[in-house]
Amino acid sequence: MVSDEHARLVEDEVDIAELPAWEQEAIELAAEILLHENDGDYIALPSRYDIHEYSIMKTFCHTVRNSKTADDLFRAISGKGAFQRFKEAIHRHGIEQEWYNFKEKSFRDIGRDWCEENSITWQE
Repeated sequence: MVSDEHARLVEDEVDIAELPAWEQEAIELAAEILLHENDGDYIALPSRYDIHEYSIMKTFCHTVRNSKTADDLFRAISGKGAFQRFKEAIHRHGIEQEWYNFKEKSFRDIGRDWCEENSITWQE
């Protein structure tokens, strides 16, 4: 894994001689990964922008059987502050665990699909 901080240091070509040895190693590895990610040796993981958690929340709303609860959830995800309102709504309706199970399965599905798209063996 390459941290954003180490990636910036590589991109800015910062002299790392004064950093601790462990961090120098991490930055050297980051440089290797960043310099070779287009030649097939490394594949970037999906970013948070690729995952679309809002879409996952919306899909979850469609799975809620109680129409009043579902309507409240749909209202919660509309407009600015949707993530906080959604969190409050699932708490208010006592369906936090259902949401976390759904979200975990969605992330697992995204991971499995990503592995398949990149010819990587998926193991559950």
